[in-house]
Amino acid sequence: MQGRRAGSRVLVVAPPAAAYGSDGNPKSGVKGTDTVVFVVDVLSIVRAHATVDGDQAGVPDSLPQVRVDRRSATATIAVPDRKAPGRLVKQTLTAGPGPVVRAGRQVVLQQSTAVWQQGRDDARLVMSSQAGGGPLPS
Repeated sequence: MQGRRAGSRVLVVAPPAAAYGSDGNPKSGVKGTDTVVFVVDVLSIVRAHATVDGDQAGVPDSLPQVRVDRRSATATIAVPDRKAPGRLVKQTLTAGPGPVVRAGRQVVLQQSTAVWQQGRDDARLVMSSQAGGGPLPS
């Protein structure tokens, strides 16, 4: 989509090598010999290393501590040397000024995912949208 503007609709006809390659995309029913036609609406443009603005709130010592490098949007996650919670925990780190996310809406997010391993200071990232090239639709 490079060179296109937000608000554009683009027709893309992609032969196998330009679409999913020789493996295709079995999950979508696309074979490695299929030419794929995409109609893409460019709704908005987000920088690859975009991050939220604002100061991050403090987090209780019982939860992982998070630092985000503003230039690369990469998160460093430090887990406490204790057992992970047995229930779902959600903690707002920076309250945003935008609209509230509601069911049925699409969001674009930067995400860093790590596994809580007791006895290890810095959690090993198992997934990072920043390292993968940028924000993810969800």
